[in-house]
Amino acid sequence: MKKLVQNRNLVFHVDAEINTILMLVSFAASVTFTRAFLYLTGYPQIGNDELHISHILWGGLLMFAALLLLMLYGNRWIQTLAAIMSGIGIGFFIDEVGKFITQTNDYFYPAAAPIIYSFFLLTIIVLMIAQKRKKPDTRKTMYEVLDHLDDYLDHSLSAKESETLLRKVDTVAELDGDEDIKQLAAALSTVLNSQNLTHPPRKILFIERIESFFNEKLLKALTRKRARILLAAAWIAWGIWSLLSPLKVILNRRNEEALLSIIESMVDANLIDAAITQSLFQLRILLSLSLGILIILAAIILLLKKDRIAAYVAFWTLLISITVSNLLLFYFDQFSTIFNAAVQFFLLFTLIAYQRKYLRGDSATI
Repeated sequence: MKKLVQNRNLVFHVDAEINTILMLVSFAASVTFTRAFLYLTGYPQIGNDELHISHILWGGLLMFAALLLLMLYGNRWIQTLAAIMSGIGIGFFIDEVGKFITQTNDYFYPAAAPIIYSFFLLTIIVLMIAQKRKKPDTRKTMYEVLDHLDDYLDHSLSAKESETLLRKVDTVAELDGDEDIKQLAAALSTVLNSQNLTHPPRKILFIERIESFFNEKLLKALTRKRARILLAAAWIAWGIWSLLSPLKVILNRRNEEALLSIIESMVDANLIDAAITQSLFQLRILLSLSLGILIILAAIILLLKKDRIAAYVAFWTLLISITVSNLLLFYFDQFSTIFNAAVQFFLLFTLIAYQRKYLRGDSATI
């Protein structure tokens, strides 16, 4: 008898990407809405003269509930629910980081926003490392098959999902790997092919409607010429927006009254901490100016149909904006710069989608 060796190598979960994205979106929305609500309501407190029920406690409760659901139930949709709950909980929890890294429990400590943003970026980096594509094998593919069987048991397989499930089962037999796993796949294939896998139509989820609209309607309607023009226009618009603030400071650098008025207005709006050093502020201005010019340059190159060069310049410009420049922006602007980060991520994702559709296999594709 063949002796089996235990295999504990990690396998990337079939829903890991979408669930992590949902967690991150919930996390960002939680922090944003919490800050906005507290600002609009004058920072109220739940409690009395002795007690203060901080929202960090609600965050911990939500994270605990999400973990408990994952341990108690095996339904596939529970993982999605837990991802959203944990994202909201993490947002409530980490929003108060300023209180717990300062002696004075300073909720508005300038470094709090960069710390939260860094945590967000690190999660994305971990996801990218974890989902690094590896050569398919029987074990990994069978894991994906077993994950899809949840939908089969719940009678929630669509026609497309049924085709995917059958295709994956058949794929196992074609891959190199454990013969025992291939036998299991063959048995599953026999059972599944003997039944009608397509169950009554189920309610289409909102996120599935968005994905369907993007993949089946929007991308098909966009020719490469139209996509190039729209992408270049978005880059130019963002470049101009990025240049407005630094140019306003530079043009008034010799006018002390005007420059002082700009800085004082930002301080009064809690966009700049008066204790911020001059060198950091100058670095912020220089970075915003340089990156704004570079993204406009990338747009011009794209309009000249030099797609490879334009994609390369735009990718690194947006990456530096997201990972370096935004840390400074969050330090100065606290959470008012969330809009900037959201737009930059959107531009980066649309660039990657453009590359995958039109520059696939190109040596310059990121």
